[in-house]
Amino acid sequence: MRGSNLHLLKGNIKLLVASRLHNPKYNDFLVYFEKKYPNITLDLTVKSSMDILNDLKQKKTAIGICLAKHTSDTLNQKMLFNQRYYLYCGYHHPLFSVKELSFSNILQENFIAFNSEAIGDVLSPITLFKEAHDFTGHVSAYTNNLDELVRLIYTGYSIGALPDQFVAATHLASKLRRLPPSDGIADIPIYIFWHKHRALSAIEAKFIEEIIEFDVSL
Repeated sequence: MRGSNLHLLKGNIKLLVASRLHNPKYNDFLVYFEKKYPNITLDLTVKSSMDILNDLKQKKTAIGICLAKHTSDTLNQKMLFNQRYYLYCGYHHPLFSVKELSFSNILQENFIAFNSEAIGDVLSPITLFKEAHDFTGHVSAYTNNLDELVRLIYTGYSIGALPDQFVAATHLASKLRRLPPSDGIADIPIYIFWHKHRALSAIEAKFIEEIIEFDVSL
């Protein structure tokens, strides 16, 4: 479609998105897309990555943005950006006030973990890192919610892994301390998915085309 007719594109795009995706370039894309296509309405629903993939496979919706461990035979996918995970402790944890911290200081600390850190799941690189570096602490709590993980870290319950861009955007950023190693522990990719055999509307296809071309990688 020629540029002069882009303003004629209109309608509603239903998107399924994983929660707490913080990426300034993704925000920039949304600004760009709204200005370029003012007559397109986005209808966003937040779900777990597993539920998003299941809905897409059943053709309940056209587009999803989420984490995934394995490729799918029925879905197209394109990586949008990585979320870099670092280890953190909170204001009420003993490590928070230690002046000089080395990696060896944290190897015996207990962990708060996402349910999806199990081997083979989307956040398993976090577990693989801990195993590779001989962490001896036990998992003191599990959660499937990022906000609850932050709460437990802040209150000093244990240490945990968080995506750095998310921490920077929270009101608790000054109450969380990034721990060694300084380069983080895992990159978790975020993908856009759409079904290989579900027809896309013109505006759905345009959204996919534009976000890939815009390049929101960090």
